[in-house]
Amino acid sequence: MKSISETIKSKTASISQINSDIEKRKHEASEAHQIEEECIKEQDELIPLEQSARQKVAELKSVLDSEKSQGSVLKAILKAKETKQIEGIYGHMVI
Repeated sequence: MKSISETIKSKTASISQINSDIEKRKHEASEAHQIEEECIKEQDELIPLEQSARQKVAELKSVLDSEKSQGSVLKAILKAKETKQIEGIYGHMVI
């Protein structure tokens, strides 16, 4: 009888500890869920900024490529003038 009573006390203490752990884990899960929601909101706010930055980079690359192209055309024209392949340059070039 005494061993059964001790077993019951032990099992009751174990159940109490498990219930305490369950409540603790529920609280931790709730906090983690809140943090996840905050991160999702922050991510949703940052996505448009990232897209805008990527668009600006693409535009700047396009401008850079255009300027390189115009620069190479100007160099070719000046080189042709120096080597007397053309007589001269008339008018003005818009760069």
